[in-house]
Amino acid sequence: MRGLVALLMVLGGCASAAPAPDDDPTLVVPDAGSPGERHYQLGVAYETGQAGLTKSPQQAARAYAKACDVGHLRACTNLGVLVEAASPPEAHSLYRKACDGGEAEGCYNLALVHEADAGDATQARALFKRACESKHGPACYNLGAMLFNGAGGPQDQAAAATHFARACELNDGGGCYNLGQMLAVGAGVAKDDPRAIALTKQGCELKMPLACTAMAARYLHGHGVEKSIGSAGAYSVRGCDGGDTRACFMAGSAHFKGVGVDKDIARARVAFKRACDAGDTRSCETLKALP
Repeated sequence: MRGLVALLMVLGGCASAAPAPDDDPTLVVPDAGSPGERHYQLGVAYETGQAGLTKSPQQAARAYAKACDVGHLRACTNLGVLVEAASPPEAHSLYRKACDGGEAEGCYNLALVHEADAGDATQARALFKRACESKHGPACYNLGAMLFNGAGGPQDQAAAATHFARACELNDGGGCYNLGQMLAVGAGVAKDDPRAIALTKQGCELKMPLACTAMAARYLHGHGVEKSIGSAGAYSVRGCDGGDTRACFMAGSAHFKGVGVDKDIARARVAFKRACDAGDTRSCETLKALP
């Protein structure tokens, strides 16, 4: 969801105790370029605990603020993420500043604000579109979902498919999965089950748990693929481990029997418990019967 992306350039060896990195970020990121970029990278180092620094959200915010003040737009976005819990208006202002400058993550975060906090689907859709045009995969996915459902504007399933495809190209597993689902049934696009299968597999590889569960179901029933209980078990484990509790009963069974994955009673118990906690009565009964 909301987060940071950065490549840290770390200085080897020991740094002198003075001056502090806050005052001279070149002690941590000597080759980062402009002052804004150096303070941004310093903020990342403080936020993640890299480059030999102790994690400190306060120091990270200070560094991001310095970078934002000199026009580093990604720093404005990251600062917004850090302050949002304590001061939503300040965070939203920072996202707006970043977005107005063309920073895709700022537009994406601001869209989330309008969609969830402000309930303004029309503005959210426009902001997701802006971020998607800047090659932001999750924004393309969200825009596709809004187009598919007719949220914030007219419904357009063909356009939804286009944006899910764009999201998939940008390595968003949800985009691959949703486009695969549309192709499987011919919603807004010509039906194409072989391509649907390929995209669903791709979504699973990109850690979209629903895609893994969908592949488990295909292999279990032989829907478009050769029936394989082993493959169904392996995909169900990936779906369950990724957070889709619908796959957890099958995953528990796979671990219990050693089908498609190593036999592991402890992991079977964990999977059954996840499904049971989600309301699956079969898993609750199976859990009680485990040795």
